[in-house]
Amino acid sequence: PLYQDEDVPKKKPVLYEELRSKNRENYEVTLTQKAETLMKPQTVTPIPKKE
Repeated sequence: PLYQDEDVPKKKPVLYEELRSKNRENYEVTLTQKAETLMKPQTVTPIPKKE
């Protein structure tokens, strides 16, 4: 995709904004999922209630 690179700068403003908003959504979703995934084991496992 060498010649494809040359085609990108022309459309860059549109592509950039689109990609940015898409990536931001994906990033937030990924962050949320990661947080849930990380929190679930920590919340479920380390509460053995030994008192």
